[in-house]
Amino acid sequence: VEPDLLGRTTARVRFAPLTKIEAEIIAGWRYVPPYDVYNLPPGEESVAELIAGDYFSMWTASENLVGFFCTGEAARVPTGASVYGQMAEGSVIDFGLGMDPALTGQGAGTVFVKTALRFAHEARRMTGKGPLVRLTVAAFNTRARRVYEKLGFVEQGKFLGPGLSHMEFIVMIQPKTSPQ
Repeated sequence: VEPDLLGRTTARVRFAPLTKIEAEIIAGWRYVPPYDVYNLPPGEESVAELIAGDYFSMWTASENLVGFFCTGEAARVPTGASVYGQMAEGSVIDFGLGMDPALTGQGAGTVFVKTALRFAHEARRMTGKGPLVRLTVAAFNTRARRVYEKLGFVEQGKFLGPGLSHMEFIVMIQPKTSPQ
């Protein structure tokens, strides 16, 4: 029995490939500043991107959609190639995730990330990818960075994001073969 996202207990969490309906819900999520940089642009393009990539929905045992995660190219920020290229192709699995904004800031992040990582590690084993999990986080997002560090991620490099904002991103790796 694992703790659920808000400290209660539940017997299971369910993952499934992201559906169009789930993608529409996620595309409508709105985060408060400064986390509003994670808001997806409204419209069908965001929905199409979510269902075209390697995206998975995450549901609690009580059937609440609590977030999503993605792997592979979908988990990368386009301008990070110089940092991503430091690792041999196939030696890592790229990992990205998003939590329902109604759940953020309530201490649920560690359980959310840890649970998604278990699924990602299983996918890594099935696809033969290397022992490392890599993620990219906005440098200002100290809340998320603390969670990732707690789970064994270490900084690999930094780069500036696309567009006029030139937001700084940090690439982190988790060298362990399974989440703590």
